[in-house]
Amino acid sequence: MPTNNSIHEPNGHRPQKHEARLESFAAVARQAKGALGKLDVQDSVRNYPYAAVAIAGGAGLVIGLTVGSRLIRMIVGSVGVFTVSELLRRYARRALDEMVDEYEVDVAPDASQPG
Repeated sequence: MPTNNSIHEPNGHRPQKHEARLESFAAVARQAKGALGKLDVQDSVRNYPYAAVAIAGGAGLVIGLTVGSRLIRMIVGSVGVFTVSELLRRYARRALDEMVDEYEVDVAPDASQPG
């Protein structure tokens, strides 16, 4: 018997509202991977030594502030735990929905049987 669950469409599947967003993210990730694949670090450091030192110094400063500050470590840890819990929740919900869809049987009343 079908359930009247508001999160499912009439065909019984969960709507995928974020498909376009995932496709655009995947396209940006592919572009970034292509750009980083073409990057020659040694040549860039030789051609732009001051920029390389500035980038390394900035990265070191950010890492040092993060490791040295209890508040920033707490914030980064909280965001990390929240992100992992959200990912696990979504994965569990998807797995449960697939299990429900797998075991859900739509039984129509048989006209030959009385009652």
